[in-house]
Amino acid sequence: MRVLLVLDDVSSPAQVRALIPDGPGSTVLATSTAKLGELSLDGARAMPLEPLSERAGLLLLADRCGEERVAAEPDAAKALVDHCSGLPVALHVAAARLANNPHLTLHDLATELSVDENRLASLNAGLSASPVTAILDASYRQLPAHMAHGYRLLGWIPGPTFDAATAAAALDSDPTSAQVLLDVLEDMSLLELTEDRHYHFHGLIHLHARNRTDAADRVTTRLTVIHRVLRHYLILTAFADRAVRADRLRIADLAGLLDGQTDPFAAENGPGPLDWLAAESTNIMAVLRAADEPSLHTPAWQLAEGFTVLFLHHRHLDDWQESLRLGARYAAAAVSPAAEARLRSLLSRPLMDLGEDEQARQELTTAISCAEVVHDPVLHASVMEFSGRYWDRFDPDKAVAAYQHSRELNIRGREPRGAAIATLFLGRAQGARGDHGEALATLRQARTDLLALPTPDHRMAARATAASGRALDRMGRTTEAVATLREAANTLNALEAHAYEAEALLDLVAIAERPGTDRTTLLDDLRRAVTIHTTMGSPQAQDLRNRLNALTASAGPDR
Repeated sequence: MRVLLVLDDVSSPAQVRALIPDGPGSTVLATSTAKLGELSLDGARAMPLEPLSERAGLLLLADRCGEERVAAEPDAAKALVDHCSGLPVALHVAAARLANNPHLTLHDLATELSVDENRLASLNAGLSASPVTAILDASYRQLPAHMAHGYRLLGWIPGPTFDAATAAAALDSDPTSAQVLLDVLEDMSLLELTEDRHYHFHGLIHLHARNRTDAADRVTTRLTVIHRVLRHYLILTAFADRAVRADRLRIADLAGLLDGQTDPFAAENGPGPLDWLAAESTNIMAVLRAADEPSLHTPAWQLAEGFTVLFLHHRHLDDWQESLRLGARYAAAAVSPAAEARLRSLLSRPLMDLGEDEQARQELTTAISCAEVVHDPVLHASVMEFSGRYWDRFDPDKAVAAYQHSRELNIRGREPRGAAIATLFLGRAQGARGDHGEALATLRQARTDLLALPTPDHRMAARATAASGRALDRMGRTTEAVATLREAANTLNALEAHAYEAEALLDLVAIAERPGTDRTTLLDDLRRAVTIHTTMGSPQAQDLRNRLNALTASAGPDR
């Protein structure tokens, strides 16, 4: 006789082994919150269950409380499924509350569950304790005391994911001990391991981990974990920033913090600094948002300053401007006028890219005031350079004056890279006011100076090359201009300076659109520029897409 034996809520492999039937064709189906990996030796096959999809969750809700009710409030129904994180038991409880109270709308329940602090308690269906909490408590009680403590601490890490090193920082433990805890929590299905070796709390489990912290200790525990994780990310971001460019202007003095720490980006097979920053950007943003506490303001603005190196190369405008807004606010709260000047002047760049010119001007005005208090010629020079970038858009004469002042201050402060960069932007401003011959000479000097630095700045030198191409075009030397712009675009692409690559490509597109010019690469160049602006979240992306569509249509089906 064939037998199907179903064992629910198994806690150990021995419970299954003792009941395996001998009959041929018989099967045991065991459910457990643990992985029970040992059973693979007995021929068992693991079948992990994922949370319900939105569609499946909506079907469950409709089955329990009526299709008409779900159809009447579709957005609220989707929010309910999201707040229940796709857990069937949570959705059953939510449906039971709706079924037991005809006057309770899906919108009202979704609003109630939207508050993190209330969610687990609200999923109780009139019972004294939440069934969701009861299930999670059963797993939690199996943890030894030190692991239960670690589980609670991990719940306070900002951000959706964390790796083993971040976990070790949050736990204030060695990597081996942290990994043991992570392995146990993953085996018990309290943590999920992602493909990139990061860990993720299911939404309701995340709340459970926090709620297991004694109410009286939650504020202190939260701040302790945020401080540890903030310090961890500050160290790694500082190393990444320096790996990209060691001689960049920085206000934060982190020599003491970095002394004795291991630089992962200096290792032979270490991660690329920009790749690492991009991969961790969501978590770093979460740390910055969570750091709005007086004791955290200084390391938080220091993190924002280092983090901006990512956006100088990959312009994700929304995150860039938010991180700098937070950093500037924290610097002001920490009474660090030098940091505030630096961060507010940097903030003007994403604001202008987003079309918020007036806000950019206000940030620059504040930055100049802060810089004047500090009396640091190099910092003042940097702020004047950003001021010139603003005036580029409105008044070339004021831009020229700002860049000349910036260059003079950099020379006074013995900052050759800053002086070379100011020279580059001075040449661009000269071209904008019509002095194309003078601009070309200035730009070529800037390129020479940038490549002559102890550590040549190939990225900024390529930007000087692109600007020289524009000057050549305005002087009527179109063939030279195209070759120069193409060289710049290729170099900037190789350096992953894609925002500036797009600038050079759009210059090439503008030339190719003129009557009688070679249009061979026009559509390919424009497509690449559209891709870059779309990735950046640029407000220009849609206009460029429309322009591409119009040109593609006029070119015919072969293109």
